[in-house]
Amino acid sequence: MTQTHATQWLERSLDDSANRRLTLSEAFLAADAVLQTLQNVSEGLVVYPKVGEPRAKILVLITCIVL
Repeated sequence: MTQTHATQWLERSLDDSANRRLTLSEAFLAADAVLQTLQNVSEGLVVYPKVGEPRAKILVLITCIVL
């Protein structure tokens, strides 16, 4: 009986195969949409060094204290 369960566990039905194909393709489409959104946001990003400098110093201090 144990051998039967092991064999059946490795078998795939047509339902499982179709579900797996749809899930993988939709996951790649979702990842593509996330990357396109990230690219759109980062292309318009403007960095002002004078604004970030005090915050960077605080971050360095916190990092030194933690380490």
